[in-house]
Amino acid sequence: MHGVPVGRLVGEVTKGHDHTNPRPATPRRGWLVQGALRTLAPAGALVLVALCLRGPFSAVAPLIAPLRAQYLLSTGAVAVLTALPLVCFAVLSPVAPTLARRLGVHRAVLLAVAVLGVGVALRLGGVAGLFAGTVLLAGAIAVVNVLLPALVRAEYGPRSPAVLGATTGAIALSASLGAGLALPLADVTGSARTSLSPWFVAVLAAAVTAILTATVGRTITNQPARFRLGSRL
Repeated sequence: MHGVPVGRLVGEVTKGHDHTNPRPATPRRGWLVQGALRTLAPAGALVLVALCLRGPFSAVAPLIAPLRAQYLLSTGAVAVLTALPLVCFAVLSPVAPTLARRLGVHRAVLLAVAVLGVGVALRLGGVAGLFAGTVLLAGAIAVVNVLLPALVRAEYGPRSPAVLGATTGAIALSASLGAGLALPLADVTGSARTSLSPWFVAVLAAAVTAILTATVGRTITNQPARFRLGSRL
């Protein structure tokens, strides 16, 4: 201790006990917000997708008479138009698991949602578009119908029942909205064809939300295995 300045000793003793610059607090609130986004954002996207799984074709039944008059459809053409969704369901539902194995369930669902949007848009383009669009949208809905529960379980695991319940309720609501709003929208727009266009907006919103959710998920976390909706895009 001899020969060492007293000021130097005091500085060394107090260096480790400097209370003038306390350590910044852990940003727990930010972690909570990020955790909530990672948990709720996929559920919101899945519910929006589910809201598009009945309305696009349940809206057609109340509009059969106006569509027949607008497009000059024969009785046989009307019968084919109403039967197409059932045929597409029967043919394409068994194909959905194979598609999921090839692409992954996440990509397969997003691809089907994109095809659904194309089908809804194409249906607005005349008689040929009405039939071709119905085939596309019914086929896409058939695929998503099969894969959506698997996607929910992949996202949420043991917590999936709540989200499955929400998507099931959204599908039922979609059917009611499609059938209930068809004629009022036709009266407002003055056209049976135009009254089907809001479903394109709904499908577009669901697709954009799913893509943004995936992007936000990759930005928030560097662990893509957790945020599965965006991990395989």
